[in-house]
Amino acid sequence: MGQGRGAVEFDVSHDAGRDDDVAPAAGSPSGWRARWRAASRGQRRVVAGIAAASVLVLAGGAAVAGLQADRVEADRLRTAPGAVRSLDGPLTDVWRADVDALVAVLPDGGLATTDGSRLVVREVADGTERWSVELTDDPVCGPAPRPGSPLEWAVPVATVTCVHGSADARVVTVLDAGGAVVGQRELDPDLYGGATRAVAPAADGGLLVAEHVSDLPAQLTFATPDQMFSRLSRLEVQAGPADVRLEDALTGERRATLEVTTVPEADGLDCYDMTETVVDASGLGTSGRAVLDLGTPQGTPTMVLFDGCATDGAATYSGVALGTQPTGVGPWPPPERRQPYPGDRFVVPEGGGSALLAADGTPVLEARGWRLQVPATDGTAGDGHVAVASDRVLALTEDGAERWEAPQADARVLVRTADVVVAGGWNRLTGYDPADGTERWTLEPDAGPNRYVLSAVTDGPRMAGVLLETSTVGRAELSLFVLDLATGQEVAPRIEVDARHVVAVDGHLLVLEPAEDEVLTGDVAPRIAGLRVLAPAG
Repeated sequence: MGQGRGAVEFDVSHDAGRDDDVAPAAGSPSGWRARWRAASRGQRRVVAGIAAASVLVLAGGAAVAGLQADRVEADRLRTAPGAVRSLDGPLTDVWRADVDALVAVLPDGGLATTDGSRLVVREVADGTERWSVELTDDPVCGPAPRPGSPLEWAVPVATVTCVHGSADARVVTVLDAGGAVVGQRELDPDLYGGATRAVAPAADGGLLVAEHVSDLPAQLTFATPDQMFSRLSRLEVQAGPADVRLEDALTGERRATLEVTTVPEADGLDCYDMTETVVDASGLGTSGRAVLDLGTPQGTPTMVLFDGCATDGAATYSGVALGTQPTGVGPWPPPERRQPYPGDRFVVPEGGGSALLAADGTPVLEARGWRLQVPATDGTAGDGHVAVASDRVLALTEDGAERWEAPQADARVLVRTADVVVAGGWNRLTGYDPADGTERWTLEPDAGPNRYVLSAVTDGPRMAGVLLETSTVGRAELSLFVLDLATGQEVAPRIEVDARHVVAVDGHLLVLEPAEDEVLTGDVAPRIAGLRVLAPAG
């Protein structure tokens, strides 16, 4: 941990530095005592009153300074990505709610969700309803932060955009953070509907629209699900033309065009949804059915993305392109390769590594084989960067020079503060000295199930993380643990959770519970079906 500040003493006596306190007459009291004894009772009362007032002023000043320091720390922990106010003590449930979807984070800790046809905003602190609005059928609202992006949960939005209504009568509605309707527009089904078009809500009253044409069949049927997977993985596909644009939701005016690139060596698995199976005619088994999925547009608080059939693209809201996703099977759990980065910058994929761009697209750091990390922080980490490669963890200076590296396979940096960098891999969790990479502590079990820390938050002295434990026999277990970052010791009882993501919103610890069948899928961002807020007891 950091060194404590040395004590500084001030002489605040009335006579400090006076000449008449130097060398008093032999046998006489020192200067101030002599004057006190010679003073009248009234003079003494006046002096005593002044002294008492001085003490009150000093004490009051110290109290105000203390309150200001507490307020600064509270604001830092409320706004830093992945920071919570306190993990000091056993965690208990504050509130929990089932939702259809979590759609946005609003200022001052508002969580916007959909529940049936309603848009509901709750206080993250206690779960009470702040406001709600009745929409029409099947509302899809946003911009939702991604579970794997700590910084997006610290970027509240001023408006919520919702697309709702029946398939041939969709409407887009924009609401402000207080629930007032800013405006509404009917969406022409000839321009926004059909199998080749998709829309998604975006930030700042935006609407992301994707039109993707393909010659591929709308549906393929196979004798068995195994055959479906095998044949789709060998099916060569060609990307058709795609137009992905960001519009003003209320006027339809094009704000930006998303640069979409062709994914090389794409196969049928990139273009078909294989989740559906049907009983075959004999009733003795199942057959595989693959449905064409041309792509999904997504608007977050910081960027717009399109994951399409053999196509890929992402951009900032000002239209700056954010690289192309690498192809092939990546690590599990899958990381978000495009991330907003502190200082109004963006991490973008480049080959097997990542680069760093300024908001206007100017390169800040070129890719050098490592992947920049955006861990949870309490806001004290300072400048420089942390990164991982296939077999090591690295700390970099602000301009990308290597400060130190440490061996660790399959690593992901989970927490970074002024006092420690915590990185985890399969069956290993290590705290490093941020100055030179010295191991402070390491947790490395000798036996038992395979373990991996999926996500984390911190209050500075401690971290809370979601631990996955899995073996070849039995179901996987997920639990929330709390560690002392100075020692690596667990300091609170573990809590069973049905989630792989824990995030921080306005300084509060929020567990994102996905739909039951998506807890351990390969999806980067599973659909959120439950919210659970935890805090230390008392």
